This record gives sequence, C-alpha cells and structure tokens, in this order.
Amino acid sequence: MVNQNITKQLIQYNKSVFENAYTMITMLQDYATNLSSTLISQIPWFPEDAKKAIQETSDLFKEARSNYKMAVDDGFLKLQDMSFSNFDDMFRNKDN
Repeated sequence: MVNQNITKQLIQYNKSVFENAYTMITMLQDYATNLSSTLISQIPWFPEDAKKAIQETSDLFKEARSNYKMAVDDGFLKLQDMSFSNFDDMFRNKDN
C-alpha cells in the first residue's frame, strides 16, 4: 500500500513538473512569436508571402504543441487509471 501511495505521488509530481514546464515554454514561444511578428510587420520591404509563410509556420508550431500536450495528458490519465492491485506483489521477495 505504501508503494502504491508513493507511485501516485510520483505521478502527480511529474505531471505538475510537466505542466509548469509546458506553461513556461508556451509563454516563451508566444512571446517570441509576438516579438517577431511585430518586427516583421514594421519592415516595409518584407514580402507579404514571406509574412504569410511565417504566420502559417507559427500556427503549425502552436498546433503541434497543443497535440503534444494532449498526448502527454492522455498518458498521465492512463497512468492514473492503472490498477495497482498487484503493485505490492511486484516488490515482495519471491523467497518469502
């Protein structure tokens, strides 16, 4: 039972670490995107096609980032839903 509680706490801790790191990376990427968009919009000779391509690339990164988060969240849900009924048996000495 102790092992089960420790495992649940470890899963919760790792989920919390991931959430915090993901939030920080998201903020940094969004800031960099906004900064580059502002810079590019102030350059009069920058081609519109290139601006559009940069925006599409930014949108693709955001979509990929969102898909990655959904996959990791799904993995954490599967870990939390796992049955640990035989968990203690895995750590028992087979000689006993």
